[in-house]
Amino acid sequence: MKIDLKTLTKELLSASGKKKIEFGIKGKKHNGLCQQIIPGYFLVSYQDTTPGKTQKDLLATTINLVKEKVADQPGRNEKSSAAFKLSQYKEGLKVLNEISSNPDISSEQQIEEALGVCTEFLGLKSGILGRVEGDKYIADKIYSVDGRFRKDQVFNLEETFSDTVYKKEKILAIEDISKTTYKIHPGRELFHIESFIGIPYYVSGEKRGTLVFSSPEPREPFDQNEFEFVKLLSKWIAFILQQQEYEKNLMSDKMMLQVFASTAPAAIAMVDEHFRYIAASDKWYSDYGLEDEYIIGKSYFEVSPDIGQDWESIFKRAMAGNVEHNDQDLIEHENGDIQWIKWEVRPWYKKLDVVGGLIMYTEDISQQKEQQLQLKIAKRKAEQASKAKEQFLSTMSHEMRTPLNAIIGMTDLMLMEDQTPQQLKHLKLLKFSGENLLVLINDILDFNKIEAGKLEFEIADFNLKKLLEKIRSSLSTLAAKKNLNFDLKYDESIPGYVKGDAVRISQVITNLINNAIKFTEKGYIALKARLIHSEEESCIVKFEIKDTGIGIPEDKLDAIFQSFEQGSTETTRKYGGSGLGLAITKRILELMDSSIKVQSTVDHGSTFYFELELPLGQAKKKIPEEMKAETVLRDDLYLLVAEDNDGNRTLINSLFNKWNVNHDFAVNGREAVEKSDSKKYDLVLMDLQMPEMDGYEATKQIRLKQGKYFTDLPIIALTASVMSNVLEKAKKVGMNGYVSKPFDPNHLKEVIASHTNGDTPDIDHVVVEEVELVEELVEEPAEIIENPGNNNIDSFPYLKSLIGNDLTALAEIIKSTVKSIVNAKNGIVHGIAEDDVKKVRAELHVLRPNLHNVELGNLTKDLPKITELTKENKDLLEKLINEIEGELTSDRLNEYIE
Repeated sequence: MKIDLKTLTKELLSASGKKKIEFGIKGKKHNGLCQQIIPGYFLVSYQDTTPGKTQKDLLATTINLVKEKVADQPGRNEKSSAAFKLSQYKEGLKVLNEISSNPDISSEQQIEEALGVCTEFLGLKSGILGRVEGDKYIADKIYSVDGRFRKDQVFNLEETFSDTVYKKEKILAIEDISKTTYKIHPGRELFHIESFIGIPYYVSGEKRGTLVFSSPEPREPFDQNEFEFVKLLSKWIAFILQQQEYEKNLMSDKMMLQVFASTAPAAIAMVDEHFRYIAASDKWYSDYGLEDEYIIGKSYFEVSPDIGQDWESIFKRAMAGNVEHNDQDLIEHENGDIQWIKWEVRPWYKKLDVVGGLIMYTEDISQQKEQQLQLKIAKRKAEQASKAKEQFLSTMSHEMRTPLNAIIGMTDLMLMEDQTPQQLKHLKLLKFSGENLLVLINDILDFNKIEAGKLEFEIADFNLKKLLEKIRSSLSTLAAKKNLNFDLKYDESIPGYVKGDAVRISQVITNLINNAIKFTEKGYIALKARLIHSEEESCIVKFEIKDTGIGIPEDKLDAIFQSFEQGSTETTRKYGGSGLGLAITKRILELMDSSIKVQSTVDHGSTFYFELELPLGQAKKKIPEEMKAETVLRDDLYLLVAEDNDGNRTLINSLFNKWNVNHDFAVNGREAVEKSDSKKYDLVLMDLQMPEMDGYEATKQIRLKQGKYFTDLPIIALTASVMSNVLEKAKKVGMNGYVSKPFDPNHLKEVIASHTNGDTPDIDHVVVEEVELVEELVEEPAEIIENPGNNNIDSFPYLKSLIGNDLTALAEIIKSTVKSIVNAKNGIVHGIAEDDVKKVRAELHVLRPNLHNVELGNLTKDLPKITELTKENKDLLEKLINEIEGELTSDRLNEYIE
């Protein structure tokens, strides 16, 4: 359709009384004919010469004229009318888009113009955006062609059609009210309404009011496009209102932020988008030396010209919406002072998605950093103290375990000989007591392991009655020395065999009975075991240890279970003891899901008791002593022994020759790795401390090699230390077990057999870990027999206990050992002369076990771990050398020197 603009202009001038009219579409002027002028969708600019007339009046007049032009077009039908309405709808959307994107008009003007566009699009006379407050309806925005309504007019809600729309919460459209039930609605007559369409609107999810359009004349039925246009407009207006509220809140927030930044006790400041100060706290002024300067309105970079360029980047990132922060930032001032600060820079907003500036927070954390430094120093000192404790415990383990091993070993030798029944009974009790004492010492030395809950329990079948009888037998002599009766009362209804850790249970009961004997001067000691409950698979047994001793004050009943605590200082002075026994007992029982309890009366005695749930066990088939099978090794075994000590190699060589075991030696870890590559061994005995490469690293290197052989190869640690950290490190690098030095030949044989007779633990899962190795203490076996002083083979009981009466083998071992001692002694002399502490330490490592093998371990018992060659250490080393030279000239050793 084409319309002659000249003709239309004349009609518009006549109808509107204007002197000049210009037409334009989308802001562009057009000459000649205008294509497809649709009502309401072109712009009209003019010079207003008629008082009282508005642009809206002119727009309405223009639309009516254009409608008449369109209506007069020949050939219109329903199809073209539908196309016309669709075109109207599309053009209406375009106009709304132009209005909403126009930066030159406010949001209020945008809503008013959009309201007018929609009213004309619907062909109605009035459009109202109103809000509901209680029973009132307030017209916030008005577009009225006929002047029936005005802005801010207040109506009674129930008298308006908006009341119905608001309550129904959905769109309502009536093209002819006279033909509906709404014809009696009070709003029809009151406001002269015959056609109506309305919809509620929501802001931030809250129903606020309605958007309604009406006319005093009926109209044709509303179509779907008109419904959609009204819905779209209500959502768009709701968005504008929500944005207005948000911006209003932002302005309020900005004011609050400014007040907060100005009054906060922390160092806080605000800047605008040009980084000019708009607020700052007193602490900000004081922290940055600005007390005498007024900074509001000044640029941050003007106030702080020495600030680094990196802060410009920080500000730019924050202006882009990021939150920048640093929990510890070091600042070096011009005067040389160092300051640590914690800071944060974040944006604040003046409009939705429009950053208005930045808010900054800083905190001086220099004092905290100093405290952290002091804590690190304290932690380092604590770790050093812990390491010293570990070294002390490791040294004590060598000094105490070695003589105990000798006692147990000598007992084993004596048990192999002929004895009277009484002697046999005494020897078995001696061995039982020695083994329990060894466990006790190990637990005390590794008390940290108990505290950490890392104590491991062995679950095995045992006869509870016999265990308690052994405990009574082993402690009866001690009780008898104090003329105390020692009774065992055992409930025979307790199942014969149970499962559990017999050694740990024995440790707990032995500890409690020892305490009872220690603190009882007259009367008796009683050990009771009573069945509390029994089921098919387990039973609960109550143990009681009762005495008639000094008793414990009520206020000390809890303290006695703490480490290094006893009932009183007087008790400690009179009876001695470390105060660890009950603490260990308590921890062990807790790990066994039990608890120790006590009842006590001062001067009348104490009763300690606890309950244990024990699974039922089975009796082991008893094998007569003469029928017990000796451990048998495979005749095709091929072992690798990594050992740098010549004397130990000679000793192991004699044992393996005696057992017909094929073997090779490696003098250090590197050689062990190389030999494991060149041959297939059934097992490796790996010393932990060796030159060039220690046993930990050698094991790790072997495990890292590709192939099932290197993964499955059993590797057994040889060590004089059974501290938990040493054994844990050995396990982490892939070792399968350990043999403690000095070793029991039978135990060594059993370990070899268990790992080479098809029972090797599956270690395919072993993951070699990077282990931070703490330098292991030099193995320091203590003396067994001090200076026997006779010139025959019996002067070497430890070696004889291992080899037996094979004098040739013994002589060879002694000769090799003495040679190692001489070489090590000479090496120490050279190391002192060259001030080479590493050489001295290496030679001491060789020297100590060799001295032990020939019963001279006492020579090194007072020698500390040498970490530096101080004058005091040099004096001790020279004393040791003189003592060794004296022993080498003795008849006992001289004959073995080459």
